[in-house]
Amino acid sequence: MLGEWTYRNQVVSADPPSLNGGLFVAIVIDSANGMTFRGRVALWFAGDVGMPPGTFGAVTGQFDELDAVTVRIPLSNPDASAITIRGTVAENVLTVRECRFGSAPGPFPVGAHFHRVTLAG
Repeated sequence: MLGEWTYRNQVVSADPPSLNGGLFVAIVIDSANGMTFRGRVALWFAGDVGMPPGTFGAVTGQFDELDAVTVRIPLSNPDASAITIRGTVAENVLTVRECRFGSAPGPFPVGAHFHRVTLAG
């Protein structure tokens, strides 16, 4: 899991302004200990609106079985729900099997992909 993982969902809209520009997220996983890992949100853009990395707490995760992984992305506001992604990892692709924002679905749909674009170094 070490490295930078990105998610990009480009939404095409003919209606200005382009606040439907999609979702672009970069998560850096920089430490691992056995079956657990830790990282941070490096970039988060929804449409044309960015959220500073400080909006999020430390990203944590663990492998649940041979190819299943759970990633937890908390918000720094203690009253806000965390985002939980459950998926599978094959080489440089994490495929989302389930994503929740607290008890609600989202923001990453089932079947979406995160791609490892760089290795931690």
